[in-house]
Amino acid sequence: MYSLDIGIIYRSGNLKEFMETYSDKLEARKRTVVFGDYNIDLLTSDHTTSMYKEMLEQCGYKIINKIDPNYATRVTSTSKTIIDHISTSLKEHQFHLAIIESAMSDHRQLYLEIKKYKPNDVLKTKYEAVNYVELYKTLNSNNSNEDYLELENRLISSINKSKFIKTKILNPPRKDWINKNIIRQINERNELWLRHKTHPNDEIMRNNFIKKRNEVHSIIQKEKSEYYYKAFEECRHKSSKMWKLINELSYNKFRETSAPSKLLTQEGRVVTEIRDICDCFNDFFSSVGSILANQIPNVHKNMTTTCTATTSEADFNTIAQWSPTTSSEISKIIDSLKINTSSGLDGINTKCIRCVKDTIVDELAKCINQCLEKGVFPNSLKIAKVSPIYKSGSKLDPGNYRPISVLPVLSKVFERVLDKLH
Repeated sequence: MYSLDIGIIYRSGNLKEFMETYSDKLEARKRTVVFGDYNIDLLTSDHTTSMYKEMLEQCGYKIINKIDPNYATRVTSTSKTIIDHISTSLKEHQFHLAIIESAMSDHRQLYLEIKKYKPNDVLKTKYEAVNYVELYKTLNSNNSNEDYLELENRLISSINKSKFIKTKILNPPRKDWINKNIIRQINERNELWLRHKTHPNDEIMRNNFIKKRNEVHSIIQKEKSEYYYKAFEECRHKSSKMWKLINELSYNKFRETSAPSKLLTQEGRVVTEIRDICDCFNDFFSSVGSILANQIPNVHKNMTTTCTATTSEADFNTIAQWSPTTSSEISKIIDSLKINTSSGLDGINTKCIRCVKDTIVDELAKCINQCLEKGVFPNSLKIAKVSPIYKSGSKLDPGNYRPISVLPVLSKVFERVLDKLH
């Protein structure tokens, strides 16, 4: 159910004062239908009528009346006028308007019927989340283990056992005028609402919430107005730029996926199956480096000498003097990892690692030392999850996508330990 404000207006007196007061009232309401005798004839095109229509449009309202002498709301022996109007801010509804003769007045009666409107369903998506409390309870430590693969498999198994299905409401794309200050204010308001909800009889908490709610509303209105005013001022005298801005502001749709629906292979064949599209990207990204290298002119082919890398005695001494990593060092490295990074192909993210840090830190240190002692880097940490990001041009061409690679989180722990060798 949605609330609806219904207003009745009779205008008399100063037009300018009425416009100012009326526009403030309209902007303060969201879902509104207003009936009124405005003494402004919609059949005329004078300055007063134009100013009235412009004011309604700026406030987000439209006139439902049909502007036609056959639909006049006041008829005399000498004139026909439409001075009784119905305006509304409802955008998606359908209306039926009828003009009814009446013996009670020289004004005809207006009958409005709003057809039943079903709002768009709230879009939701289901996804897997990790119960970190359950993960901490599930994973057992094995301090005698020095095999990284065994630790990785045990960690993945515990994460999979701790997963559950969550439902998330898909909010519309964030508006450009929403900044960090607004988000912070909204979070503070929501925190006060939770306190008020927990203690509904506490008058102080209730007043604090109401005060913050009104403050957030004012900040949002101010930031929004300033943003749009600045945006339109910058392209006021450039019609093409103005229309581009209008189109950008009106485009506010959900993006279900960023993957292309079809792709052109290197053989010139169009593929539409998801697996074939992935294979096409993989073939292109894995071969584009050598293709570009072969296109570089070989201007130095007659060189008699070549430059080769040399390993100095100092480098060998550095490796020989390298000391094994410790649990304390691994713990500090894990704490320094960014918390909101994506997980790699193994599904292990930074939050999972931090959650079970105390359980795995000793075992992980032994595994890393064993790998470095044998001169082996785990194969599973070499596999990246690659996401193609569209840049520009034809979406059929794989060359118009930029590959973003995400390596497993634990590979970053290995890399930090190896930094000591430099």
